[in-house]
Amino acid sequence: MRQTVAKAFGIPLGQEFDWDSLTELACEAVSAGLPCRITVLSLVYLGVVMPEEAEMVGRLLRQLRERYPEIGISVALNR
Repeated sequence: MRQTVAKAFGIPLGQEFDWDSLTELACEAVSAGLPCRITVLSLVYLGVVMPEEAEMVGRLLRQLRERYPEIGISVALNR
């Protein structure tokens, strides 16, 4: 899951990420080129299959929202 999130934010792969370091890297990537919107699909499904990973993705999104309130972040409940 972390590799997928890294790729979504344009973070080079080929290294291991813990959620804290990945969150920092994602925030740095966003600050380099603020997108207007971030949309996450199938987070509910992830919560069923890998609840701890879904919780960490949610935490990353909350931190992005706190740091960059001008970015619209939406999560699709059904897909």
